[in-house]
Amino acid sequence: MSERLGGIICLACGAQLPESLRWTASLRCHGCRELEAPLRADLARWERESRRALFETLGSSAGEASTAA
Repeated sequence: MSERLGGIICLACGAQLPESLRWTASLRCHGCRELEAPLRADLARWERESRRALFETLGSSAGEASTAA
């Protein structure tokens, strides 16, 4: 699971996506794309919740900075 914390993950196997696939907004890594592996709902849910938490944290940090000024 700690491997997932560093970046965007493949929604089929959970491995981190290489930067080239991140830039193209790929949902799967090269191997899973070749195999046409199905996306896993649990990984998609985890990714969505992680991003939501990140955006909420960034939003609250920006709000605190603007009120401090």
